[in-house]
Amino acid sequence: MTSIDSTPFEMLLAKATVWITAEEQRVLRSGFPLAASQIADATVVGIKCPERVRLIQEEMIRLPPDSVLSEMARRLGMSDTSTFGRTYRYGIVIRWDHWGDRELLVHELVHTRQYEKFGSIENFLRPYLKELLPPFRYPDGPLEQEARTIAATICRSKDDSR
Repeated sequence: MTSIDSTPFEMLLAKATVWITAEEQRVLRSGFPLAASQIADATVVGIKCPERVRLIQEEMIRLPPDSVLSEMARRLGMSDTSTFGRTYRYGIVIRWDHWGDRELLVHELVHTRQYEKFGSIENFLRPYLKELLPPFRYPDGPLEQEARTIAATICRSKDDSR
């Protein structure tokens, strides 16, 4: 098994891009479109194509089958037991016991918007993966913090207006 410490960044990026692309296709094939209230949230988030987003509920958020990527996820605190949602561009997976958690979904929708902003899976993953490593580390990188801040703001503002 190759250690993530000895794996060149470009190789990690290539492996992650292949995995995310395959997972997105899997979720797009079997997932559900956003409900009207979720489309409203996606629009507020700034997603250009909310109709492309699909959601799926799973018992656990899968780790990558590649040993280097799964080791990296575990070491960064993104294990299958501690992760409640994951975004594969337009495919979003929510763990069953967090299904219906609006703030989590809005957080994941922000990641979809980030993918759109960067223009491709690889273009998003390049800065995102770098933010998982020092000096930031997960979840302290700017892209992750942006998702947390926007989700909290949107959910708080809609809750306050009721």
